[in-house]
Amino acid sequence: MSTSGTGSRVLGLGCGQPDGSAEILLKAALRAAEDEGAEVELVRLDELRLPSGAAEAAEPDDAWWLWERLVECDGLIVSTPIISRTVAARLKLLGDRLLGPNADAAIIAGLLALRSQGREPAVPFRVDERVLKPRVAGFLAVGGSLTPQWKTLTLPIMHTTTFSMHIAVVDQVQFAGAGTPRSVVLDPAAIDRAAVLGRNVASQLGATFGEARYLGPPGLCPMCHLDVVALHGADVECATCGARGRLGPGSQVTWTDLSTSVISMEEKQSHAVEIQQTAERHRDLRPEIDERARAFEAYDRTVRPERTPLPAWQRPGHGRAVPESGRRPVTQRKTLRMAMVPSAGSVNGISAEEMAVRTAGWPASCTARVPPAEPISARTASAAVWYRQTHSTSPWAATGRPAAVSAASMPPGEDSA
Repeated sequence: MSTSGTGSRVLGLGCGQPDGSAEILLKAALRAAEDEGAEVELVRLDELRLPSGAAEAAEPDDAWWLWERLVECDGLIVSTPIISRTVAARLKLLGDRLLGPNADAAIIAGLLALRSQGREPAVPFRVDERVLKPRVAGFLAVGGSLTPQWKTLTLPIMHTTTFSMHIAVVDQVQFAGAGTPRSVVLDPAAIDRAAVLGRNVASQLGATFGEARYLGPPGLCPMCHLDVVALHGADVECATCGARGRLGPGSQVTWTDLSTSVISMEEKQSHAVEIQQTAERHRDLRPEIDERARAFEAYDRTVRPERTPLPAWQRPGHGRAVPESGRRPVTQRKTLRMAMVPSAGSVNGISAEEMAVRTAGWPASCTARVPPAEPISARTASAAVWYRQTHSTSPWAATGRPAAVSAASMPPGEDSA
């Protein structure tokens, strides 16, 4: 039974530039959901530290902070810019980090059933019962291209953020023509449509997967409501979710098996059994697997970039306390360089003269643009940190939260949405 928003929480995931077109649409949706009585919060994925490999293992990790918000929410609204026909990289990373088997509703339910019988599974996944909580979701995507072939993969990929947790998608929409920063505001119909999505999500809060009603564009597939299919002769398979059917006269599709859709609980349960069975088969083969794999360990043609450790004075937090909520580490992964505004006195233990010597050898392509020197206090100078990313001229505030970006400072294109 839907609670129609009251006392329920909607989590908005912003995957694009802060205050960019994708976030503007997300805020329109969240504001509408809030007007319906829902509690809302917005998380910018770009502000989170989500290490993705050995090179970043030493970084602090915000993944489990985000996990707590995800499992506690009743509704989810995801908004992404369309980049190279698909979603922003941070959203893909979120899926890889958090939304695998540990977030699979069928696996969690199966593990709880096993443990209630005093048994343990072949694959010991983490069990968080909050995964099984009913949730609904809505998707927003915005890009610059006016032609559909540049948006084909976006909504299908967005479904990977919801099917494992058995979240019912109740609305989804993508927008075109926002090819320069924040230009979606020129399309009042897009803002209004995003607000409709927010109300649609709020109206379904508390509904179970079976109770939730899809309120978005119809689409061809009855499970994901999208139109991307794979044809194998006359056999049809939904490329987004795996539902199956037959192509009939006049290009009509008769859907014959919806249980093969990864959106269905039946398919998730079958997949969970398959994972456990595979682990059982491989258990006795583990010595053979390891022995065969060692032959490939000996073959090493790996190349890696040369990295010079950052000096102590250039490492995050050196010489000043930075609130945890506002910290954004300066790392080589982000290819950032740092410069301090020249001033009299000492800044973080480094005099203005020494800072000038240390930065004199930096190439112009790597050096941050700093405003003309002016008499300012050492305290002010310590906060006046300017960053420049390799492919953006956007200034970044010293707190680590992105500063306001003008349209003139960003290149046109879908990446800036």
